[in-house]
Amino acid sequence: MTDKQVLKWSGDEIIRFLDIYRKYEGLWDTNNENYMKRNAREHSFKSLINELIEAGVEIPGEETLRKKIKNLIYGAKAS
Repeated sequence: MTDKQVLKWSGDEIIRFLDIYRKYEGLWDTNNENYMKRNAREHSFKSLINELIEAGVEIPGEETLRKKIKNLIYGAKAS
């Protein structure tokens, strides 16, 4: 899968992603002290990717994951 392809996850993969993603508050919590620190956010994002891979969640590339996160977050707000 290339970074340009659509990333489709099963319901189980989405749940695994959310369980892991919520631990990285600096990526989503605007009140977190690391939210505005670019280096801290990048480090957290790399750690998130590694943890997702270890959990068996398909990650074709960083840019695709960033788009998937935006789709999950904004898609949930639109519902």
